[in-house]
Amino acid sequence: LYSHINAPHSPYLYNGDCSLITRNIEKDNHHTPTGNVDEWRSLYTNQLQCISSQMLETVDTILDKDRNAIIIIQGDHGSNSQKQGEIDITNWSKIQFIESFGILNALKLPENCTDSLYPSISRVNTFRVVFSCIGLRHFDLLSDQYFTKTINSDKKHNKDVYKFEPIFFEE
Repeated sequence: LYSHINAPHSPYLYNGDCSLITRNIEKDNHHTPTGNVDEWRSLYTNQLQCISSQMLETVDTILDKDRNAIIIIQGDHGSNSQKQGEIDITNWSKIQFIESFGILNALKLPENCTDSLYPSISRVNTFRVVFSCIGLRHFDLLSDQYFTKTINSDKKHNKDVYKFEPIFFEE
């Protein structure tokens, strides 16, 4: 089973309890904040709470039917509430990098397949671990890598894709 869930991306339609938002939120209903950042964070967080509760119910349903199911829940990027989409990546702050590349990457694997996992495993290795686990063939892990697009002076995404090695910041 594969499912791609657009939420918590915009449009932000749900409150934390999964009830529909009934007020007009058009001005703040963007992928990244364009106006009031606190309002945008509230919309994002509420939709995330709704999706999280639904995701937990889905996982429980899957496990009720198959305790040995392999389950991957993975985000594509962080929340980007620091207006990363409006700033050239060479000018990003520490918090912008951490927020943008910080994702949920949860894997439920059979016990005999967890030896390759480590806390900071990046997305490039998720399916290498899974495919090795199910016996398609053994895949060596790659060095952790991160990719992103940048914007041009017109605040439009370039087609260029930039690869980053892991970035570790000292506190």
